[in-house]
Amino acid sequence: MRFYLAVPVVALAAALVGCGGSDSSRPAGSPPGTYVGPTAPLGGSTAHSFITFGAGGTPTAYGVAFPEAALSSLPPSAFNEPHSYFFEMPPQASVTPINHIELRWWAHGHDPVDLFTTAAHIDFLFFLLSPAERDRITATGDDLARALRVPQADRIPIGFSTIPNVDASYAEPRFGTTYFDVPRFSPVLNGEEAFTRVLFYGFYNGTVSFLEVPITGPVMGSKQEIADPATLPKTVDRHGYWPRSYHFRFNPATSEYAFSFEDLTLK
Repeated sequence: MRFYLAVPVVALAAALVGCGGSDSSRPAGSPPGTYVGPTAPLGGSTAHSFITFGAGGTPTAYGVAFPEAALSSLPPSAFNEPHSYFFEMPPQASVTPINHIELRWWAHGHDPVDLFTTAAHIDFLFFLLSPAERDRITATGDDLARALRVPQADRIPIGFSTIPNVDASYAEPRFGTTYFDVPRFSPVLNGEEAFTRVLFYGFYNGTVSFLEVPITGPVMGSKQEIADPATLPKTVDRHGYWPRSYHFRFNPATSEYAFSFEDLTLK
């Protein structure tokens, strides 16, 4: 984020099916278990997306998992230059609004110098848009107005506001614009605490384009569990199971890290 100022795999695909009546748009679930997406490179290792279903076919978490070797083998890069990694979601994730995941690794952080310069971190980005939809976002010319279109009030999570027009994330190709959690991030902006992690929302043409949580390398390397609330907008345009919290964990039994959105609710 640039801003200034081990489980069994069940090989069964899920689909969106109607339940009749007023519930015709309710997404169907899958049998209990964890389903994983295609493995893709991450640093000198690999990673994969996943979604977990509990009893009754209700999803309980979705995210991305990777071995400790991946975190310790991420490549060096110049200041302001990230390495990006892409992960497809498993078919069962069609019950969520998420299309795919992107991880951006900033080995030396990025602008601004008083916030993110020394903060090596990974942006965990969960996109609602498809890669083709993202490719159409240029954030220039006529598309700039769409990138910066202000969402209706009920589509902005309470406490969130657009970032200032002094950073690339204000209008970024393939992303849109970014809104930040003002109460959570104000202590960082005021110099009262160091940046460690925070939830951001991306918007394009007035609707949510991505959810993003950057987490710093030292925090991830500490192997301490993160469990923070995720504020949701009152109204969404892409229906499915949305998260009310995000988590980062290390499993010593498998030497695996996992970032996940949890406490899912159907919107």
